[in-house]
Amino acid sequence: MAEMLMSMTMAQAEGLRGELRRTSEALKEAAAVSEPLMSKLSSAWATKDRMDCLGSGPALASAQYAAAKFVEAAGIHATPQDAEEFHHLNYFVAEPQNVPAILFAPSSALSRNRSLELIDALDQLGRPKLIITDASDFTSSDDLLLLPKVSEAFAPIVHAVPASMLSAFLAHRRNEVHYRGHTGPWRGAQNAGLVRNSKLELPN
Repeated sequence: MAEMLMSMTMAQAEGLRGELRRTSEALKEAAAVSEPLMSKLSSAWATKDRMDCLGSGPALASAQYAAAKFVEAAGIHATPQDAEEFHHLNYFVAEPQNVPAILFAPSSALSRNRSLELIDALDQLGRPKLIITDASDFTSSDDLLLLPKVSEAFAPIVHAVPASMLSAFLAHRRNEVHYRGHTGPWRGAQNAGLVRNSKLELPN
């Protein structure tokens, strides 16, 4: 679209298309490096019922995707939040030691320095955390998932791998059926009823 609108040159667009094609290799590597840590975290976090997913810029989309997967697959009340807004809102949740936080923090992001400060805040609160990044200097502890480096704009594609994997592991650990099986109080979702049965009304 940018190319057709002439806000990007043909060469720039072709360069991005090439990088997007190469992202498939990053996805394979992300799957390999994610599985051991995601399995370990799912065991540690299996009893947690709340979670924050944090990111800025394109990585906010990563946070929103991850939060959706934790709700759908494992039934965990996961909140996506802009990493800056965390300092003004989610920072103040009660029982912080029981509310894990996942921060998506690409090394090339404009929010890099603020992400480093956010990690310090999480540590001060005693919050369980996972830092998903391609920057090895973010943290040296066991809560770092180091992914292959891609452009910030394409990072959410790679971030989807650990997010999906952790949600699947958590559902298994918690013995949860995705979407609660559309049974019990969730039976209204059977056959997409919450969407199909919505009345369309036009204003007079």
